Amino acid sequence: MIPRIVAIVVVIAVVTVVVIVDFFFQDERDLNAIQDVVEAPTPTIEMVGDENLRFEQFLARHKKNYGQKCSF
Repeated sequence: MIPRIVAIVVVIAVVTVVVIVDFFFQDERDLNAIQDVVEAPTPTIEMVGDENLRFEQFLARHKKNYGQKCSF
């Protein structure tokens, strides 16, 4: 009796999973759901004249923030 109940529960679970997966893929195939695509603006890039100066400023900030020992 118990193996038959377990088999019924397994069949119901498998059918439920198949139905849910089918709903999911039907939603994914809906071509009418595609919205208009808006292109992102072109990013602006700041050109730095002296890379060494920029790197030295980064190192100074890093030493200021992380060069000290942490104390709690």
